[in-house]
Amino acid sequence: MRDTDRPVTDPALPEHPPVLVVDRDRHFTEAVRTSLAAGHLVNPVLACPDPREALGYLTGPSARKAHGLSRAVAVVVSFDFGAHGGQRLLRSIGQSPPLRAIPVVVVGQGVDEDEVHEAMDLGATAYLSKLVASHVLLDLIRAFDMPWALAGPTPEPGAV
Repeated sequence: MRDTDRPVTDPALPEHPPVLVVDRDRHFTEAVRTSLAAGHLVNPVLACPDPREALGYLTGPSARKAHGLSRAVAVVVSFDFGAHGGQRLLRSIGQSPPLRAIPVVVVGQGVDEDEVHEAMDLGATAYLSKLVASHVLLDLIRAFDMPWALAGPTPEPGAV
C-alpha cells in the first residue's frame, strides 16, 4: 500500500473509511478515484496492487493503523491477477464473518459469463466490466445502502 496513493483530504473533514481498490492498473485506480471525487464521495481511495497485501490490510489492524485508516467501507477487486489472486482474496473475504459485511465489487476485462458466475459464487456484491466500472461505480456504491461520506450536493444518478 502506498501513502502516495492516498488522496489529499480536507483537514476539516474527519477521516472516513476508504474504498480499497485492488488492481495493478494505476490508471484504473485513478479513474475510480476521479469518478468518486466527482460524485462528492470523500471516502479516500486506497490503491493496493497486490491481493495478499490487501487481505493483510483488511484483516490486520496494524496495517490500517500505519495508514491512519479504518477498515475499508468497500472493496473493488480485479480478477486480472495471475494465479487467481483476485479470486483468492474474494474467497478469503467471504470466509471471514467480520469481512463478509464489506461490499465487494469485482472488475474484469469483459463480461465473461463464467467469470461473473464465479464472482457471485465467491460472494461478490457486483461484477462490472473495467470498461464501464469507473463510470457506474458511484451509482452502485450508493445502492449498497451504507453510510458514505458525501461533501457538497449529490449529483443525479448517472451524472458522473
